[in-house]
Amino acid sequence: MDDLSRPEQDLAAFTRTTALVQSYVRGEAGAYSALMAAARQDPAGTTTSLVALGTVLLDIAAGAFQIPPDQMLAKVCAGITSHSDAPA
Repeated sequence: MDDLSRPEQDLAAFTRTTALVQSYVRGEAGAYSALMAAARQDPAGTTTSLVALGTVLLDIAAGAFQIPPDQMLAKVCAGITSHSDAPA
């Protein structure tokens, strides 16, 4: 089993990744580079953490729209699809 199967590793990776994402969202200097460096150093932990964070954010958005998370995901996917069809 890899290290990510241990809950303390998951929590550490999630905490680190969340802090890096917060810095990036705030537009802090060097945040993007730090996030990419963390992803290269721990690709599995960073990816797992980003998926978990995205799941939480999707659930919050679904609650805001008062729809089930699967319907929120469908709305997001529809938006992505419609934007990918737009002329450049």
